[in-house]
Amino acid sequence: MIFHMFQKIKISDAGIPECDVIIEAHSKTSAVHKAIRHIERDHGDVYGNLSDEQRLILRKKLEKLAGLLP
Repeated sequence: MIFHMFQKIKISDAGIPECDVIIEAHSKTSAVHKAIRHIERDHGDVYGNLSDEQRLILRKKLEKLAGLLP
């Protein structure tokens, strides 16, 4: 029997209250990438034109939620 461990990230915990979605992935890094793609795709009217600095800040928040950063 094989058990898969999933990493879960609740996007609203990263400071995006209108996005109440939980992302599941096989790894922490994958969960962060999926969350960013979801935010840009489904909330592009607000988050589609982020500057590189804003995108980096968002990525750092998501990485911290996923446990990649202390």
